[in-house]
Amino acid sequence: MDANEHIIKFTTKNWLGVGILLVILGFLGIVQYTLMAKLGIFSTSSLEIKISSEDPSTIIALIALLGVLLIHELIHFSITKRWDRNAKIILLGPKLYKIRFPTSFLLIYNGITIIQYIIIALSPQILSIMFLLLIIMPISEALKNSIYIIYFFHLISSAGDFYGVLFVIYKFRFKPVKLSCLTKDNEFIGVKVEPL
Repeated sequence: MDANEHIIKFTTKNWLGVGILLVILGFLGIVQYTLMAKLGIFSTSSLEIKISSEDPSTIIALIALLGVLLIHELIHFSITKRWDRNAKIILLGPKLYKIRFPTSFLLIYNGITIIQYIIIALSPQILSIMFLLLIIMPISEALKNSIYIIYFFHLISSAGDFYGVLFVIYKFRFKPVKLSCLTKDNEFIGVKVEPL
């Protein structure tokens, strides 16, 4: 490895930062809903989630949420492919007896600049904007609530993206470096940082 290169390994401190940001985003999502209710966008000031085995809307909402999360990752992936044709997505999560239990996705890229990284990380927020625009449309209250729930879970599931953006801005302050993910046997090791 070159003297100007270094490796960023993700530690418990990084995951704690993502967790704290997730809680902050959740709190802000609740405050946002309350403010939107006060502005008359929602007719009630509380969001109700009914879970019933007899009501298919819960299953439909879960499938929609999974679909949104998949679209979220595909947006990351398609934007990354513009700059790195070898980009791929791997599953992260604990292993038990050589079986991985996926808890999240990780986009593997090579030679991405900080600006490109920020664009890649924030590009799925177009979904958040789309959900908020749908919510202010004249649609039924039940549909608005369903869209807000999907928006809310999309927002908090983006905590890792927001943390990554804040981390690279704080750490590198837009210096001319390129970032490349390091993997071994489909396991994430860290991010190699090298000057351009």
